[in-house]
Amino acid sequence: MRFFVVTPLSFCIVFSVFWLMQWMISSSSELPPRDDNVAMVDFIRALTDSETENKQRQAKEPPKPKIPPMTVSYTHLTLPTIYSV
Repeated sequence: MRFFVVTPLSFCIVFSVFWLMQWMISSSSELPPRDDNVAMVDFIRALTDSETENKQRQAKEPPKPKIPPMTVSYTHLTLPTIYSV
């Protein structure tokens, strides 16, 4: 029973959405006349070719690493001993 109610409703919604999208993108049959008195800028023809300037970069020498501090050897240390009383 639910199928008979939902199916026609879904078709109505789908077709109305498609009609709305078509109505929004359709252009009118009358285009506005082109008036040569209107000030317009033609950007495509106004572009000129330009040359790219590349910078010559000099690589800096990285700083020399610092001398690491002296390390202490811990091999002579022993673990603490626990004495029982």
